[in-house]
Amino acid sequence: MKNPKNLKGDEYIRDVIKKGDEGSDLLGKLSRKSWDKDYILQHNCRAYIKLPENEQAVVVFQLAGPQEETDPRKYTKKTMERLMQIAKENDLVPLAIANVIDSQTGDILMLEDIMNEMLNSGIPIINGENAILGKERMNHPVSLAITCIAKPSKNLREGIFRYNGIAFAAFYHRNQLVFANSDGVGTKTEFYERALELGMERTGNALRDSLAMKLDDAAKQCISVMVVCDIVEHTENFNPTNLMSYAKHLSEKYNFRYLLQCEGSPKFKGYKRGVPAFNVSGSAVGLIPETYIKKEFVPKAGDFLIALAGEKPSPRSNGITAKRKFLIEKYGLDWHLNQEFKERREILEYLTTPATIFYPLFTYLLKQEIATAVFHLSGGAYNGKLARPLAKHSLIAVTESLFPLSREELFFLNQDFSEQNIKNAFAKWPMGAEGFFSTHELESALEQINRFNSGKADKYRAKLAGRIYSPGALLLNPGMGKHPVHFDGS
Repeated sequence: MKNPKNLKGDEYIRDVIKKGDEGSDLLGKLSRKSWDKDYILQHNCRAYIKLPENEQAVVVFQLAGPQEETDPRKYTKKTMERLMQIAKENDLVPLAIANVIDSQTGDILMLEDIMNEMLNSGIPIINGENAILGKERMNHPVSLAITCIAKPSKNLREGIFRYNGIAFAAFYHRNQLVFANSDGVGTKTEFYERALELGMERTGNALRDSLAMKLDDAAKQCISVMVVCDIVEHTENFNPTNLMSYAKHLSEKYNFRYLLQCEGSPKFKGYKRGVPAFNVSGSAVGLIPETYIKKEFVPKAGDFLIALAGEKPSPRSNGITAKRKFLIEKYGLDWHLNQEFKERREILEYLTTPATIFYPLFTYLLKQEIATAVFHLSGGAYNGKLARPLAKHSLIAVTESLFPLSREELFFLNQDFSEQNIKNAFAKWPMGAEGFFSTHELESALEQINRFNSGKADKYRAKLAGRIYSPGALLLNPGMGKHPVHFDGS
């Protein structure tokens, strides 16, 4: 098999995906310098917190940085000082932090400065997310959403409590390892803001997007999520009431404690001056038995590859900047109000459909030993989230059948079915399937999904997509154009 051609001619792949991957690699490298504490257990480039049996309580809280500070280094320093102050005032010992760094440009030197300020605190950084939102969405160079995992000076009851305006969540580790992973919604919130102008209140769906990114990542390791932290920074003319009420519903549905912090901020802006805007970023904190981290969930040669999707097509939260740019260039800045754009409401309904949350299904399939590995298509789509994990194990997936593309997904191909454009689309967007899992047992797997769907409000679509072989790459046959699509995970 020949090496695939470079993904040329696509600004989003170059300026967001590739540049974002470079920044993420830097964050990972610098974070690992902080993993030298005796309570940090390292495995497979991940960090876990291991606490003694007689210290059961774990406390989680979150904070954003000072709203007016624009210098990235000073901003980070003040944020970490505030974190230490909160911990001291509440008799907490910080054990680790996880963070989302939302920025205008993803500048490498800026990210290094931010990370060095965090490292100066001496607190291990066990997870992080690097998100490039662009100058069109941000007034300030950077915004931080930091989650702190701490231990109290005395044992506490499980639950949520508040002190001096700060919300804390406490849970018991039950002799399991503590893990965190971070993510946000990115620029998809702009579509929810535009929908408001058409009388479509869908802002609560942004929380489902946020949960899908964090919980589905946690499910890859079969982690039981205990607390989700999300910071909503918004313009003063945005009303977060709907978000706050919806957060309660989601916490009950998925059985975790939700710390949702909403605060006015000058950091973010809407698609034009004066329109409401908001941003959602945060972390999920959960538990994993120590035996699970050594077990590892990896696909095997010969496995079947099952494609998954929700009941309605969704763009998830990846490749959104490219979709925003496409719509503005084609129909103008106010494309959702453009009367000549006949499909505008249909397209906006698609764009505000939340990502499917696979967390319950993924954990079920892994615990039942039906799935050997699970994948969800977030940033990087088929190349970053399917080909790359397979390539790490020197495997190739040959897919012959995906879900038919919806009218909305075909719309963004712009009638261009050239080999390069199709390849770029699959490198940016879900293109039908939102997730995959590998399995030895095809019939049993499909039967278990039908059984899992029974009686549930949220149902999953599943179908055989292909098989997994050696060596490593990804070969897609999307049924468009004359050529299959090749990815090698690079």
